[in-house]
Amino acid sequence: MLIEIAPLLRGAAVVGAGFLAGGLNVVVGAGTLASFPILVLLGFPPLTATMANT
Repeated sequence: MLIEIAPLLRGAAVVGAGFLAGGLNVVVGAGTLASFPILVLLGFPPLTATMANT
């Protein structure tokens, strides 16, 4: 059975962005500065990325 790598990497990037944003929120309260651009770069529409940050 073939496993497609791209969806796994995208999922790992989203999880990594979540941890990065969470760490930034704990330290300085600015996790959106990291998570929003990463979500947009991963192909999420800006509205979806904004709603994910609220």
